[in-house]
Amino acid sequence: MPIVYGVDIVGKNGEALYKSKRNLTSQTPNGDFSYVFDVKYSFEGKEVPLARVTLHSSDEIIFERTKVGFFMLLISALIKSAALVILFYLAFSRYLKKPLDRLTKQVSAIKDKGYGGEHIDAGFKDKNELSMLQESFNDLLEHIRTQEEAKTQIVSEQNKLLETEVHRRTKELRKSELRHRVIFEESA
Repeated sequence: MPIVYGVDIVGKNGEALYKSKRNLTSQTPNGDFSYVFDVKYSFEGKEVPLARVTLHSSDEIIFERTKVGFFMLLISALIKSAALVILFYLAFSRYLKKPLDRLTKQVSAIKDKGYGGEHIDAGFKDKNELSMLQESFNDLLEHIRTQEEAKTQIVSEQNKLLETEVHRRTKELRKSELRHRVIFEESA
């Protein structure tokens, strides 16, 4: 939709060289305005007038052209926004969702099976927040392993002390039983 709907070219002597006007939707355009300029040629240091050009337009045409331009900008912005949303989703899915799912599955597997000395390896190649989270989980698991080993050692030592105490009391009980038997046999 061109902005200019008519062109008049008048020669230097005032004769009409060219006249053209397109039909518009309305017979007489609202807010008709014109732009006039002279066409000149430089010859031997002097400017020789050749013609006067008048371009006709209307605010209706400019408004329609602006509406079309605005509509095209709106469509372009919507397409770009949709593309950005799709790219964001794909990047989010690839770089955050999938690695978090792997990390969650490994942590859940350790929780379900009980800690058996495993470490989490979700396959993070880059040094980023997720790999740091994985390292923190592994540090926590190492701390839990150390605590469990310490508890196992304490329980083992307590069991040894209890066994020693049971053996000592069993010996004392046998000695006491033997003394009672001897006393009982002497009195009988």
